[in-house]
Amino acid sequence: MIRSRHLTIAGLCLVVAVAGAGAQEPGRSGGEADCDSLCITPTRMISFETSQGTQMNVDISPDGETLLFDLLGDLYTVPRTGGAAQRLTRGPALDLQPVYSPDGSLILFVSDR
Repeated sequence: MIRSRHLTIAGLCLVVAVAGAGAQEPGRSGGEADCDSLCITPTRMISFETSQGTQMNVDISPDGETLLFDLLGDLYTVPRTGGAAQRLTRGPALDLQPVYSPDGSLILFVSDR
């Protein structure tokens, strides 16, 4: 009796494993593996200018010359003395909490990409 239960459970596991092996995500044909981020195509673009923000995370480069910050899910740098910010990331992914590496050669940040 116990042996037949084990065989039944093992058989069900095998059926589930085989059924799941050939499954694909809905809407994917298998050739879309190189899809960028969330596979969303923007339908319109907006632009804005601002001189302040809230709930921003800021870091300063090790040489003290550049500020690194996040704003509305994208990362930017701006010279310490002020000026126009340069966008580092863009797109539908939410990029937050950027920090410079100790030598300033890399930037680490949290993202939902």
